[in-house]
Amino acid sequence: GPARRLTHGTATRGDPRMSPDGMTVAFCDEATNSIVAVPLQGGRARVIVKSPSSCDLAWSPDGKSIAFRSQNEETSTISVVAAAGGSPRRLPATEVSAHGLTWCDGAGIVYTASEDDGLYVLDPVTESRRRLGTFFRAFWPRCSPDGRFVAVYRAMGPGLWIISLNDGTTKFLFGGPEIIPIGWSADGRWVYARANGSREVVKVEVGSAKVDTVVAVPFDAMTISMDCMDFDGKQLVVNVADRLVDIWLLENFDRAVR
Repeated sequence: GPARRLTHGTATRGDPRMSPDGMTVAFCDEATNSIVAVPLQGGRARVIVKSPSSCDLAWSPDGKSIAFRSQNEETSTISVVAAAGGSPRRLPATEVSAHGLTWCDGAGIVYTASEDDGLYVLDPVTESRRRLGTFFRAFWPRCSPDGRFVAVYRAMGPGLWIISLNDGTTKFLFGGPEIIPIGWSADGRWVYARANGSREVVKVEVGSAKVDTVVAVPFDAMTISMDCMDFDGKQLVVNVADRLVDIWLLENFDRAVR
């Protein structure tokens, strides 16, 4: 379907992430140091939390909470806030890299640590963390729908990879520099991704590594930043930076998905 603008002339908005029910998009408002939510079908934006230098968002699988990276003068940490709003709770994760978060059902929050560029899984309840395999320089993790795997871009042996959250085993899917995963199909069969600097969204079949081009988004590639899209199995949201930055929704962009 045609692209539909969700925000208007909002400037310095980024990291849009859709709620698990597909009804809301949350994003970072860097102008006001806030995390803001907007209904996808129209409505007034609301502030979830104000936090200085916060970005990189991830919804909890039940849609009740949002994890985000917060920066202070000393370090980057992860905090969790109720999606309805409230006071954030800081978790004991330090040196969190500005390369995305994801919150996997049954596992926890997956992030890259700048201390070693390794992937870590943080349990938001027990506040324990563990390293995920031996991978390093793996960025922009995205959970599979069943919470068993994450898709990542790996800078070493560059391309799109998937990693088991159970035992850390890895599988190479698709090669190329800065292939950023943006989501999974609802059945977990495909990983959707975009190469930085490209308008094209592709999907890669997990079993066969078959690659299909899905759509060329109707925006100049130079206005689309690296970690700027989110896909929930049906809908795609895109952060577009022209003279001002706005978030757009593309519905039914993959005709194979019903």
